[in-house]
Amino acid sequence: MYIPKDFSQTDFEAVKDFIAGSPLANIMTLNGDSVEICPAPLLWQVDEQNPLGYLMGHVAKVNPIVKIDAKNWKVVFTSQGHYISPNWYPTKAITHKEVPTWNYQSVIFSVTPQLITDATQIKQIVATMTDFFEHQLKQTNPSHEPWSLSDAPSDYINAMCRAIVGVKLTIHNFEAKFKLSQNKTLDNQQGVIDGLTQLQSATADNMATLINNLFKE
Repeated sequence: MYIPKDFSQTDFEAVKDFIAGSPLANIMTLNGDSVEICPAPLLWQVDEQNPLGYLMGHVAKVNPIVKIDAKNWKVVFTSQGHYISPNWYPTKAITHKEVPTWNYQSVIFSVTPQLITDATQIKQIVATMTDFFEHQLKQTNPSHEPWSLSDAPSDYINAMCRAIVGVKLTIHNFEAKFKLSQNKTLDNQQGVIDGLTQLQSATADNMATLINNLFKE
């Protein structure tokens, strides 16, 4: 991934925070002359044997990616990001030398896959992921009643788990690009924050917050 110096993110804690908030990834691996791509939510997990940890998730048992004998996969997380208008830069009114761009965050992991077919382990993966996402809903909406595996008949859960394969993706390295207007002057950064805030949308507010957090550093 091409990463200009201004946009390079090497803080792994920041990377973990990002993927926790944007957990839908694209898992990719070579399949002959083509690339097999599998969208799937993944969670980062601690690994005492590996400081970078591993990514955990599951995919359908019939998904072609689980039948590919590959020792190295790539996993890509990318945020929705937001369009940035040149009209938000104060300098545009003076020089007119500004162009549109798109702010976003993206992380690429190089991983070694381990497929998990044990029923007990698969059920644990599903339970862990469910608890994580239900807890997020509860934080957003305190009145939300979290769902758990025990809310459904056990034979139904067992049948659902037989249709999936767990994945443990051990991380070897990562590349992270956080493009958040770092290459702009402070007044232009503030102009972007103001422009985004005026849109009054959750996506725009999130981008404004990301830029503002950098702006304050």
